[in-house]
Amino acid sequence: MKSLLIGLFLCSFSSFGQLKLYATTPDYFENGDLFGPDYTVFNIEYSGSGYSYAQFNGVNSNLGLTRGFVMTTGRLADQSQGLLGPNVQSDAGFDMGTPGYPLLSSLIGGTATNDAAVLEFDFIPHTDTLVFNYSFGSEEYEEYVGSTFSDIAAVFLIGPGLPVPTNYLTVGNGVPVSLDNVHNGVSNQFGNFPPINETYYYDNTTWSGDSTKITLDGFTINTQVRIDNLQIDSTYHLIISIADAVDGNYDSGLFIEACETCLPTLSVEEEKEATMLLSPNPVVNQLHIETSGEHSFQIIDALGQEVNSRVIYGSTSLDCSTLPAGMYLFKLDSGEIKRFMKR
Repeated sequence: MKSLLIGLFLCSFSSFGQLKLYATTPDYFENGDLFGPDYTVFNIEYSGSGYSYAQFNGVNSNLGLTRGFVMTTGRLADQSQGLLGPNVQSDAGFDMGTPGYPLLSSLIGGTATNDAAVLEFDFIPHTDTLVFNYSFGSEEYEEYVGSTFSDIAAVFLIGPGLPVPTNYLTVGNGVPVSLDNVHNGVSNQFGNFPPINETYYYDNTTWSGDSTKITLDGFTINTQVRIDNLQIDSTYHLIISIADAVDGNYDSGLFIEACETCLPTLSVEEEKEATMLLSPNPVVNQLHIETSGEHSFQIIDALGQEVNSRVIYGSTSLDCSTLPAGMYLFKLDSGEIKRFMKR
């Protein structure tokens, strides 16, 4: 699946944790709000599940990043099977049943990958360096270190002087970021493994109801992508990617921090009180819409296509009986968005 509606399927959502997730649009990349005004971004494509990407706000979490873009190999907002926290169990996850990504498989010796989330786009740099902070985390810490199940993430660059995709998501001596390459020493069913690049690792496996903790059992800290010697005003192709290894069980996530000096559009203000309610949710036949005044609305399906739109006057009911089962967005002309499920 290719989509130009990045993050469309996720409304503003926060569970018990302090990590917050928000819907996003292509403008988040194209107007300079991810990497900043020194880069012109275009030709955005996404491959993977529509439930696996969003903007994030990590200011009040233990993630160590402020705000930016996140992708996961599972569902972002599924409480114990998402990223929001608190972290109260090990081995949480959701098998999306989606394909892997050959470039990621090539980094782990050809091992099959699954549930890949891949964001790629062209960009023109107006400076010779691209730098951004990131965090890779996984529910497979620390039980699956040393196994073939070690999930993988990468940031590939193709462009002048780089005819073959080159991975810049590395630590230490340039090794790819994965469970096996970043941890503080592990003894598990697969063996005993001494610490490797442990200064970049945060152990998040103390189960608690701490609302600042994200769900992932371990994640990288103080990790950064730095690409030097870019040819100014030339065109490059960047691929941000993450996937499960071998099977689709247990989730991993990749957080990309936005430029802090670029006035990103992601708001850190308190969420506004809802002015629209939808019920029942999930819906089988009639969807009841509670609002006030006159509004136009759109219903958008999981492929980003408009499937219904009209003007409503105050509270009303909408016949959804002919909609195929799946996830939809209900968007008012005021900009308010609600997600609902059709059974």
